[in-house]
Amino acid sequence: MNTQENYKQKIEEAARKIIGEDCKKENCLQCGGSLSVDVGCVPYRRMIELANWLLSNLWISVEEALPEIVDGYRSALVIVRSKYNSYDVAKWDEYYKDWVTPYYTVANVTHWMPIPKTGGEG
Repeated sequence: MNTQENYKQKIEEAARKIIGEDCKKENCLQCGGSLSVDVGCVPYRRMIELANWLLSNLWISVEEALPEIVDGYRSALVIVRSKYNSYDVAKWDEYYKDWVTPYYTVANVTHWMPIPKTGGEG
């Protein structure tokens, strides 16, 4: 399980604890207690949507994890931040153990994050 999936699982578990495994609250403004969390509880769905948005905007320390390798020895493009607070778009190169762009390497990277999906992407 990669870091992103681990966070997602923890958030879903927390949402279930907050909303309740099977809410069925009669005073629920959304469903009046007729829907369970799994079937379509609106607050639960909204909480998960918010969590997914936060995950897509989450900076990950390079000491905690590196992006998943997708191209033999390179990751997909990600946004990187250096210790000088500069930003770039780069790939992690597992072979050279460096952050690379088509033209140069990016030094002193401390954090990275996936490029957020736009509304049209799945």
